[in-house]
Amino acid sequence: MWLKAFGSRRLRVVSALLLPLALSGCPTDVEEPTIVLSQATVSFTATQDASLPTSATLQISNGQNGTLDELHASVAYQSGASGWLTVSMSSGMAPCALTLTVNSTALDPGSHTATVSVSSAKAMNSPQIVTVQYTVEEAPKPDLTVAYVTAASDTAVLGDSLSIEMEVHNQGAVDAAAFRVGIYYSVDQTITTGDFDCGLQCRWRNGLSAGNSGACAGKIPVPESLPGPGTYYVGAIADQDQEIAESDETNNTAVSDAVVIIEGGSTSGTEIQSGVWAASTGSSTYTFEFTVASDGTGITYLKAIFSGYHCSNWSRSGSIGMGSSWSISGRSFSINRSFQPDPLDSSTKETYKVSGTFDADGVHASGTWSLSLAGGQCTSSGTWTAVPTG
Repeated sequence: MWLKAFGSRRLRVVSALLLPLALSGCPTDVEEPTIVLSQATVSFTATQDASLPTSATLQISNGQNGTLDELHASVAYQSGASGWLTVSMSSGMAPCALTLTVNSTALDPGSHTATVSVSSAKAMNSPQIVTVQYTVEEAPKPDLTVAYVTAASDTAVLGDSLSIEMEVHNQGAVDAAAFRVGIYYSVDQTITTGDFDCGLQCRWRNGLSAGNSGACAGKIPVPESLPGPGTYYVGAIADQDQEIAESDETNNTAVSDAVVIIEGGSTSGTEIQSGVWAASTGSSTYTFEFTVASDGTGITYLKAIFSGYHCSNWSRSGSIGMGSSWSISGRSFSINRSFQPDPLDSSTKETYKVSGTFDADGVHASGTWSLSLAGGQCTSSGTWTAVPTG
């Protein structure tokens, strides 16, 4: 197209079509890198103060396009102890490996939790979290128990000695190092280190291996420092000084049957009244009587009296008399009488025990009693007081 211009010259105008500019090779939507972890949770288990668990390795990859670098990992402790987890990365660029390592088993037993944060300024989903659970199991320990302690006699004399025997068992999973067993006199059947120490101990200098038992026997003194004559129990406490860490610290004691301790050679006080004495046992179904010899030096007869006594399928009413000669020494005595009506049937065996001391007035006595009936299926025990019936 030509236009006439001022003067003699003409101008040519060229028509043009405006089109949008297209840049080849440049996408309209750019996809940023993303962090992808091969797993989101990791668990470790170890025994306290034992070997470390095996490390765990996770894989880090890029879930989109572009370069995923500037990767970092950090630990935050959520519950339990801290400082037990170390993390390392094979590279700061994906793909790479993340290694989790437990560095200690000297933690309290239980569950400990941490999180590992994997981050990058280049990733659109940063950070990504790995939850780490660490369970520390209690280390196996020995467990010392006193299976039994027995006294060879139901009576003993102040200032003299008493023969005893005991057995100690290690029912734990590991061996016990050297330990001692304390021996005590107690006025009740609860044995503690606050009771009266006999002055001797049983010692396991080489310890005691797991699952094994050991016996200790001998004579122990009957200290004159005891409060005085009366009924006592001999008790044993394994590891009395608590030098051994055990899985159970509550089962270390055992106690003997009652032992009546009398004052050596003592016959002071009013002469013991002879004849029949009636005991009060505190039981509505069982009591007894005993007969003191005319010279006051022994007991010649024991009568067990039942009134509606009942145990399981076994019951009794009436009385059973037992004649013998039980000496009174230092105003104290002990009766232990057993019989089995049917020699072929052990379930018919019966045992009667009475131990006691006469007061200085000669007309009061007290002590302990026990029954074992129906071959040991029925047992009862308690304390008693008695006065003459005449």
